[in-house]
Amino acid sequence: MIVIDSSALVEALAGDAPADELLTSVAENRLHIPHLLDYEFRNAMRSLLLGGRISEARAEGARIVKAGLPFTRHADDLTAGRAWDLRADFNGYDATYVALAEALDRTLVTTDEKIYKVARKYIDVDLSIDRESAVKPMPSASSLSGPTASDPPAGT
Repeated sequence: MIVIDSSALVEALAGDAPADELLTSVAENRLHIPHLLDYEFRNAMRSLLLGGRISEARAEGARIVKAGLPFTRHADDLTAGRAWDLRADFNGYDATYVALAEALDRTLVTTDEKIYKVARKYIDVDLSIDRESAVKPMPSASSLSGPTASDPPAGT
């Protein structure tokens, strides 16, 4: 049983090659999340899609896989007070994940190094990131079609 934040879930479902331990965490654990994750995930998919970093099919696939994951969602009333107490160290969104992990006495899985560095003061945190595999931009159509007449010859 873990608490997973949106950065880790986005990487697991839409990353080019997510870290093995992240995929294992998602596959083998009961995932606890604040309701907030649903909105953050949808916004992240939209941003990646509109920014050309993932395809429409990949975004839709990630959305479908997410819908089938065994989440236990927790309402804000469980975390609101503690998240407010953490306001000096985290924004309201990140504080919610930290507060949930603390309330459940569970490890927070994230790919956000800023959260990882600060949250270690309060909870167990797993930074699950493979720097080589983070979501990368998709190649543009022009980069796939080869050189054009206006391109300088190779080696000049």
